[in-house]
Amino acid sequence: MPMRIFDRIDPLNIDQRQWELWMLALTVIFIIAVGMALLMYPTALSNDLIVSSTAKLKIFIGFCALSVLLVGYLLDRQLVISQLHKRLAEEHKRAEKALRESEARFRAIFENAALGIALVDVHGRPVGSNAALQRMLGYTKFELADKVFTDYTHPDDARGDWDLFNELVEGKRDQYQIEKRFFRKDGQVLWGQLNVSLIRDQKGEFEYCIGMVEDMSERKRTADALRELSGRLLRLQDEERRHIARELHDTTAQSLSALAINLNVVKDSAADLNPRARACLSESLGLAEQCSREIRTLSYLLHPPLLDEAGLGSALRWLADGYAKRTGICVDLEVPADRTRLPGDIELALYRTVQEGLTNIHRHSGSKRAHVCLKCRPDQAVVTIADEGHGIPPGVLEREGPHGSQLGVGIPGMRERIRQLGGQFEILTGSNGTTLTATVILREEQA
Repeated sequence: MPMRIFDRIDPLNIDQRQWELWMLALTVIFIIAVGMALLMYPTALSNDLIVSSTAKLKIFIGFCALSVLLVGYLLDRQLVISQLHKRLAEEHKRAEKALRESEARFRAIFENAALGIALVDVHGRPVGSNAALQRMLGYTKFELADKVFTDYTHPDDARGDWDLFNELVEGKRDQYQIEKRFFRKDGQVLWGQLNVSLIRDQKGEFEYCIGMVEDMSERKRTADALRELSGRLLRLQDEERRHIARELHDTTAQSLSALAINLNVVKDSAADLNPRARACLSESLGLAEQCSREIRTLSYLLHPPLLDEAGLGSALRWLADGYAKRTGICVDLEVPADRTRLPGDIELALYRTVQEGLTNIHRHSGSKRAHVCLKCRPDQAVVTIADEGHGIPPGVLEREGPHGSQLGVGIPGMRERIRQLGGQFEILTGSNGTTLTATVILREEQA
């Protein structure tokens, strides 16, 4: 029975095994002591029966046999404990070796990573940093450890970063990712992509967090250069359109008008011509007038004079009327009645946005109606172009992104024009149609 009880003890628990050995040892000592007492002193089992010496000897031998069995069991358990000690010592060595190797790998990755990496405590201090981060910011490891990360963060980005870090500390989130500006030790500004992840202790509480920084300064400079180049190309395109429109209006259109006048003069003498010549003359006069109208329309589409003379509202009215006549698509136009004037670059960008949006409706949407709304508020100007067509095919916007090739050059061009002005361009599409919204923020001197 005692052995069965002891066998329930966890064989890998050294403390329990030690307790088992102590109990067995005490049991052996107790049995031997009882046997000796029976052997040496008379023992009365009852009032009438005295145990004889032979009986005492048999009882003592039985106790001794039991003691031998228990001692054997005790030695066997001691052997098991020795083996357990040896096994645990080997496992402990293997665990220590694996831990050292893991720490060495982590240290190698930490120190040699191209990304800047820091271990940040609950107060926002980078208690550990790698060489890449130190090179990025120009500080030593000890200088960084004496600072809170907001000390070398641009003031415009510090508050948002600190709020996200506090949410990390409070357990409201496990990670976050932002683009932010850092101040180097020499005062230069560095753009970085920051990824921060929370590391918890065994209790699930904040232990520290790992921040990884990718230097995006060169990428930002390239993007700024591309944006500047795009802006220059758009301005050159508008200037070239204005130049071509002026040339068409002042030269080609005038020449066609002169040609029509001359043909009318010839028509006055048409009585002397044969019927075929008179028919050709009438047809030529009609073609000249048609070419003159088309050239004038093309000139206005390239750059409407009303945009400079009367403002965006009047130019949009002219555009909507001509568009409805040419395409048969009804345009519901809503513009301010007070003829509010905006800066020239904003009026031109919003006009081109509406023009390209209406072109896309005619080419792609299948809608018979278009809606254009211009709203001028004290702090912003908003243009909305909507249709009632079948929308942009599902997945195109998600798959191709804002500059996807399947969207053509129209939408990226509109987006870039608005972005050049610091505005926002949004697209909402579905089975009931597509809505484009362009928003431009007005500065106080522009409003």
